[in-house]
Amino acid sequence: MSLKEALTRLETLVSSGNELQSIMAFTIPYMETLRSYHEYIEYFNSLQPENLHGNMNAKFKVWAPLMEKANDIFPEELWTSYWFAKMYILLNEHNNAYEHLKIILHNPLIFSMQIYPETLELSAQCADMLRLHEQANAYRNQKASLWNEYSIDVDYFSLFLEH
Repeated sequence: MSLKEALTRLETLVSSGNELQSIMAFTIPYMETLRSYHEYIEYFNSLQPENLHGNMNAKFKVWAPLMEKANDIFPEELWTSYWFAKMYILLNEHNNAYEHLKIILHNPLIFSMQIYPETLELSAQCADMLRLHEQANAYRNQKASLWNEYSIDVDYFSLFLEH
C-alpha cells in the first residue's frame, strides 16, 4: 500500500481509541531494554568503511558476540540480521549471509525500512554465489519493480558497508 494509505490507516486505528500497543507488530520493549540494545548496537559504528581493513575474521570474532547480545535483547529488530548478513558477505560466507537476509525478507516490517532495496540486491548476490540463479533473478525482479509515490531513488540507499 502507499505511504499515504498506510498513514491514514494508522491514524484511523489510533483515533478510534485503540491503544498503540494493540496495533503494533511486536511488543514495545521497556526503555531499559532499548538502552541496553542501543549500547550494543553502537558497536556497529565500527563497521564504517574506514575500519574494514585488516583481519576481518578477527574483527568479526569481536563483533559477533555484540550482535548476538543485541539480537537477544531485541529480537524483533531487523538491524542485527542486516549486520550479520553484511559481515558474512565480507567474510565470503554467503550461505550464512543468505540465511540472515531471508530472516529479514520474511518479516513484513522490511517493507518500511530503507534497507529493503539493498537487502534484495544482497540476497540476489548471495543467491548467485550459492548457484541459486532463479532465486537471484526473483530478487532482482522484486528490486526492479519497487516504486514509491514520492519518486525516491531506491538505488541511493546503501548503508555503511559497500558490497
